This record gives sequence, structure tokens and C-alpha cells, in this order.
Amino acid sequence: MKSLDNTYYIALSFHIPKPKLKAYHEYLNTHVIPVYMRNMNESITTYNIYTHKLTTEKHGEFPLWNMLHVIQLQNHDLAAPLMSELNQTQPFPGAIIVRQELLVSTPGSNFPVQNQQTRRRWLKPLQVVEHVDVQQDSLEEFRNIMIHGNGPAMNFILSERKWR
Repeated sequence: MKSLDNTYYIALSFHIPKPKLKAYHEYLNTHVIPVYMRNMNESITTYNIYTHKLTTEKHGEFPLWNMLHVIQLQNHDLAAPLMSELNQTQPFPGAIIVRQELLVSTPGSNFPVQNQQTRRRWLKPLQVVEHVDVQQDSLEEFRNIMIHGNGPAMNFILSERKWR
């Protein structure tokens, strides 16, 4: 899944208690992935599910996520019906919803895609997901920094410095 400029995503992050992770994977296969597959090519372009195994720091009194679903949408208008269908799905016992967001990619942003170099690592490929908590009154300034500064800089690093 690669990010395209102004592409919409649904991001769902959950905290699943460690003893229930195996059962959660079964739940994914029987309850959630069938919803994703049923909506594939109609409202969903593609999706990825990430597991979180390590963190560098924690701020705030909220649970850390360890499961992240990122769903790329065909367009913005399809988010509400898909979320409605997902919310009608039987919830997994013990799951804590950490965040549910509708995201739009910024120009020049990148989405983690596994390539040959990362497949050769001795450890499973490392994907880094960063969350920045931006207050509403600073959101426009933050967007401008990401669009005009961070996005192009990361694009340069990935393409010119061969970090992919």
C-alpha cells in the first residue's frame, strides 16, 4: 500500500491484552477480514494490519495500541458506511479502542511498503508508525509544516539516500 496525494484512509488502533492475541488473530480471520474483503474494490482499495511490539516512549494516560488497521479508501464518502458496517461487527472481548480516525495523506507522504532490502533483515521488517498529538489551534500550522517541509524531506531521503 503506497500513499497517494490526498488519499483517504481509516486508521483503527486497538489494545489487545497479550494473553488474547492468538484469539484476536482468529477473530480477525472470521469477523474483520471478511468485511474488508467484501468491500474490496467497492469502497476499500487495500488494507494492512500492523502489530506493535515495542515503543520508545509513552505520553499521557491512555493505553498503547498493539494492533493497527490501515484501510485505504476509494474516496472520502465511503468512510461512514464502512465504519457503520465495522461497528456492527461483533466486538472482540477485551479489546480497547485506542483511536479511530479518518486520515488524508499529505502531498509527498510515504506509506511503509516492504521491499527486498527490508525482507533480508535478520529481524522481521521494521515499520515505524508515529503519532503526533496536535492541538486543534495548531493543526493548520502543523499541516503546512508536514506538506512543505517533512513530506518533501522524507521523500528525498527515501529516493536519494535509498532508505527504502
